[in-house]
Amino acid sequence: VYALDYIHDHDPRLLKSLSPPKHYRSKKWMTCHYIVDRLQILPIPGKAETSYSSVYRIFCSKTTTAMGRRYLRKRLSQPFIDSTIISNLYKETDCILNLKDEHREKIRNLLRGIVDLDRLYRHLTLNMLSPSALLSLHHSHKTLEELLSYEMKMKTNIYKIFLKEKKHVNMITKLQKWITFIETTFVLDKIAITTLGNMS
Repeated sequence: VYALDYIHDHDPRLLKSLSPPKHYRSKKWMTCHYIVDRLQILPIPGKAETSYSSVYRIFCSKTTTAMGRRYLRKRLSQPFIDSTIISNLYKETDCILNLKDEHREKIRNLLRGIVDLDRLYRHLTLNMLSPSALLSLHHSHKTLEELLSYEMKMKTNIYKIFLKEKKHVNMITKLQKWITFIETTFVLDKIAITTLGNMS
């Protein structure tokens, strides 16, 4: 409504080209943005209402990467309603919970070495990737390749659930090709020295 009022105040002619709105209903998820907004201000039981901590922030503190936090927010605001998808998510969760502590901690430590790939990919698409960001992307790809290889080596069954084995191998191969391309195209040591010099 606010957008329509803004258009009407600035150029009413644009309203004539608008089509009537269509009702959208997804068969996979429902939209619950209001719930996330409430969770963001819902205090932790036993804490003062003015506390900076909230239930939502506690949830987010359990994630390891920025991508994980965004995915958690999306799943809270757009929960699935397809029973098949929900069942698969339960299986994926059980698979991770049933891992031995050392395997789960190893995976978590590797995830900590992966930066916000979505953001760097956007910069790469726009030709706005800085030298320091290139280094971060390169190190993250190497860590991701190590993570995928570790899962296959340990036969943790995670890759069998998240990805088919053949697709998993193809992803590792693509990562290795990308890593080789970066290492043969750029002098990474000089980029690192230049980046550290600018930081100092």
